[in-house]
Amino acid sequence: MRKANRFSGRFSGNTISSQILARQQLKQQLTDSIELSDRWEVPSLTPASAVTCLHIDPIQDRFLLAGFNSARLALYDLEMDQTKGSQGLEDENSMAQAKLINSSKKHSTRTPNGGHKFTVSRAMWYPVDLGMFVSASLDQSVKVWDSSSFEAVCTFQLGARVHAMAMSPNPNTHCLIGASSSNVIRLCDISTGNFTHTLSGHSSGILTLAWSPTEEYILASAGLDHQIRIWDIRKSGSSACLSSLDMYAQSEAATTIGATYNLSGMELASESELGRVELEQLGRKRKRQRTTGLAPRMAGPNAPSSSMVTAHNAPVKCILFTQDGQRLVSSGADSTMRLWRRKQGNGQFTNTHTHYEDIAVDGQKKTLQFTLMETAVKKHTVVFHPQQKRGHTSILAHRLYQGGPPCRPPFAGHFQNPNCVQFRKSVCDLISGGDDGLILVWQPRLGSGNRFQQEELEDEWSD
Repeated sequence: MRKANRFSGRFSGNTISSQILARQQLKQQLTDSIELSDRWEVPSLTPASAVTCLHIDPIQDRFLLAGFNSARLALYDLEMDQTKGSQGLEDENSMAQAKLINSSKKHSTRTPNGGHKFTVSRAMWYPVDLGMFVSASLDQSVKVWDSSSFEAVCTFQLGARVHAMAMSPNPNTHCLIGASSSNVIRLCDISTGNFTHTLSGHSSGILTLAWSPTEEYILASAGLDHQIRIWDIRKSGSSACLSSLDMYAQSEAATTIGATYNLSGMELASESELGRVELEQLGRKRKRQRTTGLAPRMAGPNAPSSSMVTAHNAPVKCILFTQDGQRLVSSGADSTMRLWRRKQGNGQFTNTHTHYEDIAVDGQKKTLQFTLMETAVKKHTVVFHPQQKRGHTSILAHRLYQGGPPCRPPFAGHFQNPNCVQFRKSVCDLISGGDDGLILVWQPRLGSGNRFQQEELEDEWSD
C-alpha cells in the first residue's frame, strides 16, 4: 500500500510527519552521545599555534579550512586518512588523521602570492564553488585564494585590522565580501577586484559580521560599541542601517504566553515563559535605575540617536543567523548570549530575553565562533558555544529556544581556551580549535569515523 502511494504521488501526512520525527530523534540521540573521538584527529601545524577560525565547506561537508595566529592557513580532508592513504579505518583500535591537503606560508618577499603577515581572523569557503576561499587578517588585508594551487589570486587592502569578514551564502546577484575596517564595513567585489561602497554607523571597531541566509542584501554587524546593526547593502553610508538592536526592547514572545507547534504536531520550545521571568527581573532593574538616575538608553522614535542603543553591556564577539533568517544569536564579552526574533518590518529584531547559564566570554579582541545544530523540531536545536575566559577550557551546549542550563555535560578536551567550533551536519560531528593549537574532533558514540550517521538519516524512500 505504501509503495502504491509512492508511485501514485500520494503521500500520507502522518507518514511524512513520522518520518521527520524519526530522523530528528535519531539525530538528537547522535548529538547527545557526542564525545571526544579516539579514532579521528586533525594534525596540528608545526610549530603549533593558536587556532583562530574554522570553516567546513557548505557543499560536500568534507573539507575544513583552519586559520592560525601564526598567519598561516591549512586545508584538511576530513574523510581521508593520511596515515593509510585511504578512506575509513582498517583497524578499529588505531587513530586516523585527517589529511592535510595544503597549508600557506607566512608572507615574505619570496612568496608574493603567499599568505598573511599576521593573525588570520577569518577563513571562509566561497558558498557555491570549492575552487575558491577567502581569508581575512590583522595585516589589514582580505585575500581570495585558489584552493587548488593554494595561492592568493586577489588581495584587498583595507587600511586597518580586519577582525570580521563574511560572504552571503546565497550569492545569486552579487559576489560581495563584507569586511570590517575599523568602525566601517567595506564591501569588496570579487568579480572586479575593487571596493564598491562603505557602510558606516558604528562608533568603534567591528568584531563580527553575519549575512542573512535568506536575504542576500541583509547584513548584520557587531563590535566594540556593544551594538548590533542590521544593514541593507543596496544603500551606502549611514543610510544603509535598517536598525540597531536594543537589549531592553520587549519582544512579542515575552508578552504572549503560549506554545507553538510545527507540522509534526510536537510542541516547540516557548521563548515566552523564560522571557516573562527575565522581563520581571528587567522591570525591577529599571525601577532601581530610575531611582538612581541610571535609566537605560532606549530605542524608538523619541530616542535622540540609534548610537545610544546597545545589544549587550560589553563588546559583541559573535553573531549568527538561524537557517530561516528569523532569529539572530549573539554573544558578548558580558558573558551573555542573546536570542533575537525578527519582527514584521525590514530589519527589525527584538530580544526574546532567553537566558543561557554558564556562558563565559572575555573582553579581549580575540575571535569567537559558535555554531548551531538546527533541526525541523525546533526544541532540539542546539547552540555550541566555546568558553572563552581564563580558567575555562570547555564548550557548552544549550537548547537555543529553551535557554537555561547546558543541556548536556561540557565538551572538555582543550588545554587552553577554545576559540571556534563548527558542526558537521552530514555525520553529526563537532570540530573545535583553541589557543592550545589543537583541532579536536568530537563524534557520536554510535558508529563514528565515516558516514554511518548520514546513511541512517537518509530517507528510506530513496531506496
